[in-house]
Amino acid sequence: MIGERIKRIEDPTLLRGGAVFVDDIHLSGMLHTAFVRSPHPHALI
Repeated sequence: MIGERIKRIEDPTLLRGGAVFVDDIHLSGMLHTAFVRSPHPHALI
């Protein structure tokens, strides 16, 4: 086992563009968010 090649079963799917990533998942009622950073460090809100 040590020093032997490991068959990577995910490569063909990744190379053909068929892999599913977290960003590809769409659920009904799903919400989105965005974070906005303040241009004023330590400012009071």
